[in-house]
Amino acid sequence: MAQTTQPDLRTEKSRLFDPDDGQLDLSYFLEDPRGFLPIPIIVTEPAVGYGGGAAGMFLRPRREAGQEGWARPDISAVGAFATQDGTWGAVAGDTSRSRHRRRA
Repeated sequence: MAQTTQPDLRTEKSRLFDPDDGQLDLSYFLEDPRGFLPIPIIVTEPAVGYGGGAAGMFLRPRREAGQEGWARPDISAVGAFATQDGTWGAVAGDTSRSRHRRRA
C-alpha cells in the first residue's frame, strides 16, 4: 500500500498565513533570510497629532557562519513618518558585516 504524503500548504497558499488557523503569520516568511519586509508606523501621540509612515527592512543571507555557529543575515532598514502638526522623522540603519577582514 503506497503511503500518501500531505502537501505542504505553505506552497499552495500564501506564505503569510498559517495553514492551521488561517491567521496572519510572518514566521515562515522570516524563516528564509532573504527579501523585503514592510513595516507600518502608526503615531497616536496627542502632543503632535495623529500620523503615520512606513519603513522597509531588507534581509540578505550571509554564506559563512559566525563564531556562534550560525550566520545572522545582513539587515538594512530605511523609513520615515509625519504627523498632523508637521513633525516628521526619518531613520536608516544597517547591520551588515564587512565581507573583507582587516589584518592586524
